[in-house]
Amino acid sequence: MTYSNINIIFYLQPDMGKEEQMTKEEFSAIYPNLVFVKTKKHIDSQGELHQENFIFDDDTPTLVKDVSVVLPLSITDFPNVLKSMTATDAGLWAVSKCQQQKWEISRDNIESCLANLEMDM
Repeated sequence: MTYSNINIIFYLQPDMGKEEQMTKEEFSAIYPNLVFVKTKKHIDSQGELHQENFIFDDDTPTLVKDVSVVLPLSITDFPNVLKSMTATDAGLWAVSKCQQQKWEISRDNIESCLANLEMDM
């Protein structure tokens, strides 16, 4: 199955007032359609969003066509991070780090935070 109508997120508007890690409930309220999903390989385009590339965690929300905004997190890019936490937890941690640093909530910045965490593990 191909998820061609599901978006890949490249930029989000941050809530710059947060200084601590938000809860999953706060995250869902701010970004209700954003879904972090583990993937078997690095994905750069919507054409690569295929179910066979996804690895769903127990806390991965159901993907909804034309609604869900998917940010794929590759297990090859962040193997230790994604072994130790779910994609949702890793994404939430990275978004919180971006907010603490007063950075844009972008795919590049999220991946940069996760890459730094990967190096620390």
